[in-house]
Amino acid sequence: MTPAPQSGAAPALRPDDHPATTAYIGLGANLGDAAAALGAAAR
Repeated sequence: MTPAPQSGAAPALRPDDHPATTAYIGLGANLGDAAAALGAAAR
């Protein structure tokens, strides 16, 4: 799985991080961006 482009929400990713941790942080950033977009659209 190739990492999705990040919007800077998770800048602290390091190559020595565990892959699962990296994927979880990336997923959290993506979900956060989606939640922010939905919140803005709901206004």
